Amino acid sequence: MTKPHFSIVASFLFAASLTACGAGGATVPGVSNSSNQLGSITPPTLPNATITTTAAVAAATTYSYTAPFGGYSGGQIYTLSNGTCGDISVTFTGGYGLPSFLGTTKSGSAITINGTPSYNNAADQAKGCPTGGIVASNIVAGSVAATPAPASPTPVATATPIATGYKYSAPFGGFGSATQIYTLPAGNCGHIGVTFASGYAVPAFLKTLAAGSIITISGTPSYATAADKAKGCPTGGGIVATNIVAGAVTSSPTPVPTASATAKPTTAPTTKPTTKPTTAPTTAPTTAPYTGTIFPSFSGNTQLSANPTLASNSATIIANYYANASSMSLPNGNDAQASYYEAKTSDPQLTVSVNTASPISGQKFYIPVGAVAAGNTDGHASILQPDGCTILDTNNFNNGGGATKSGQTSITMGTAGTINQCTGNGFEAAGPYWSAATAGGASSRLGRSPMTELATGVIHHALEFVPGCKNASASSDVGQATYSSTFSCSNNSNAPSAPYGSYLWSDVTPAQLAAVSGMDNATKMLCTALHNYGAVESDINGSYNGISVNGLWNETGTQGSAYTTWANANMHNGNTQPNLCFPAVNGEAAGWQNHLHILAY
Repeated sequence: MTKPHFSIVASFLFAASLTACGAGGATVPGVSNSSNQLGSITPPTLPNATITTTAAVAAATTYSYTAPFGGYSGGQIYTLSNGTCGDISVTFTGGYGLPSFLGTTKSGSAITINGTPSYNNAADQAKGCPTGGIVASNIVAGSVAATPAPASPTPVATATPIATGYKYSAPFGGFGSATQIYTLPAGNCGHIGVTFASGYAVPAFLKTLAAGSIITISGTPSYATAADKAKGCPTGGGIVATNIVAGAVTSSPTPVPTASATAKPTTAPTTKPTTKPTTAPTTAPTTAPYTGTIFPSFSGNTQLSANPTLASNSATIIANYYANASSMSLPNGNDAQASYYEAKTSDPQLTVSVNTASPISGQKFYIPVGAVAAGNTDGHASILQPDGCTILDTNNFNNGGGATKSGQTSITMGTAGTINQCTGNGFEAAGPYWSAATAGGASSRLGRSPMTELATGVIHHALEFVPGCKNASASSDVGQATYSSTFSCSNNSNAPSAPYGSYLWSDVTPAQLAAVSGMDNATKMLCTALHNYGAVESDINGSYNGISVNGLWNETGTQGSAYTTWANANMHNGNTQPNLCFPAVNGEAAGWQNHLHILAY
């Protein structure tokens, strides 16, 4: 289940809180997050964070570049697209330090950089786009008329293509390491790893390329099976690249899938009707359509109307949650609720034994050496199989025995089942067994965002929420949930509660959130999604919090270090700020108990 990462009490004092998962009646602390990528990646952008430096001394310069401020990482910053150029990295000359005013500059605010530019190619120079970066000698707020670029820009090394006859086009995913990238699913193929041939360097344009952008890789493919080769999916050792270019290119005779993004479902969710008169209209995100959403059949992928219909007993349910525990949590940087790994065909195949009845007991699954359960006593772990679609979802991973070891041939789970993230809705199919990771039958990946999605700055689907209690006399599940369990509240086992599969919704609009001073980027992303898409109930947290909301990645397993880096850059001192999400608006006082609602189900 879920462990609160950061909690607030009625007086809005912050305190770290422990949450627990309710599957199987467990009431123990735990933590969680989510997604679908190969390896740690370097997001194309890292939003703004707090900077503390001494005042900078400007140096003379003849070149200036104006663009929206993006954020910073370590000793450099970057700018966002200015309409002509994409993201541009900025470093600093020896005598010029990081300006302190950037510490309070919001992402998207115009800044002007003076300094020395470099270019990856002549075309970029002709457009005035310093794609090789700028070495800054002065930075000021606002727009300043740009001066001509130096006639002879600093030369930038470019990769030399090596002749090849094989081509593969797919959406760019990110960096697994400094010398490895991966692509997102395309056509019949899942994620594909890409390394670089000797003599071919990593192309500089990839370092600022947005995830989801189409690239074409020339090189040598390898295949795990004859079936994969027939489909044109180099799933074995991936591709050893000899050239990479932006955009789709006609493929060679070797079968290559046509890169096509998975479309988000357009069917309106059956559990979310439409009318609530008290809030201002919602402004939909203005970003380009996101194509990397897992669980394409999830009803939470469809944005809610501005005024969704509430459940008739919504106020009573929320009041009960608040009476049970007045704290409310969002995920934090030290998120360890549900570990996640992406297995390869080179990993060991372990025979899975399940302590409860399960259709997969006795089957073999690829599980990396060193895989370990999350840092909660429910022991959640999700292992994405090499096909890029099948998730092995588990509870009490390795039977509490710690990390998997070299030479291990079998493994025991408390509960375990499989869910398809490429075609499914995030809940296991209804059947005679309860074998999912959560009490409501959901994958522990449901409602959580991959690193590529977090890098866009927008969450494009419903989150997941777990209340502190469930009506002990209730036995129903609604919407897409497939199982129901009867756990009780610590304060009143018969108090009304929402069923699994129902949706939580915040009436605080994105415009109202934007007016809140001091909100970190991660908190803003989460609470914007809570209004635009809501959060689906999949479990309970054992009464540690009135409500816990989950939606980000996790630090344990594949992409863990990338998530930690992202969290440090986008959260307030490594923590989200749930108290800021619920200001005094819409005629109601501040506090989550006044602005969260259960939608009609």
